[in-house]
Amino acid sequence: MKRKRIYIAYTGGTIGMKKSSRGYIPAEGFLTQTVVNNAEFNREEMPLFDIHEYCPLIDSSDMTPAHWQLIADDIKTNIKTMMALLSSTAPTLWRIPPPPYLLCLKT
Repeated sequence: MKRKRIYIAYTGGTIGMKKSSRGYIPAEGFLTQTVVNNAEFNREEMPLFDIHEYCPLIDSSDMTPAHWQLIADDIKTNIKTMMALLSSTAPTLWRIPPPPYLLCLKT
């Protein structure tokens, strides 16, 4: 059986935050390493995860329209290979296809 794929666009929100002396903060590579190192995510019956971490990571409370456009462009580029998109932003979970207005933000 061919494993499905889930595309994760990690912008820096809660799903990939790591505990620090200042509380929980977005941590580069933390989400990817958590998925790679967790046996539950690597079982044969689980989908494969394609994780794209944005650089720099940014919390949703600091996002601007330019950031949302970047995410929309990312979705547009990867939509044909996605089973689902998980965005760690504010926490958002979209089923494919995403809302059409996201693909039309840039003129």
